[in-house]
Amino acid sequence: MKIKKTIPSRSWLFHIDLRGRGTGQIESLTGYIARLSAAHFVTPSTLLHRGLEWWDAGKPENVGQWKRRTAHLRLRPAINAHSSANPWINVLESHTGVQNLGA
Repeated sequence: MKIKKTIPSRSWLFHIDLRGRGTGQIESLTGYIARLSAAHFVTPSTLLHRGLEWWDAGKPENVGQWKRRTAHLRLRPAINAHSSANPWINVLESHTGVQNLGA
C-alpha cells in the first residue's frame, strides 16, 4: 500500500500559529497581523501596501511595489469582530496556511 503525502502550497508568508487558540486568551486579529509583520521584519503597513493588497487584487507580479490606495484591506479601522475582518481573514489564511483565523 502506498501512502500519499501532500505538500502544502507555497506562500511568500510563512506559517505562524494563532496564539491561545481554543482558550479564552485567543490572540486578536490585530495582534496576529502585528506579530506576522514583525516576523517578516516589516511594518503592518508595508505588509499591506507592498504585499497583501497586490495578492488580493490578483496582481502578484506587483508585490514589493507600494500600493497607495487599498480596496478593502484597511489597517486603521478596528478589524476585530467587524465585517472588515473578513477580507483580512481570507487573504491571511490563503497566504499563511493558517486555517480558521476567524474562529
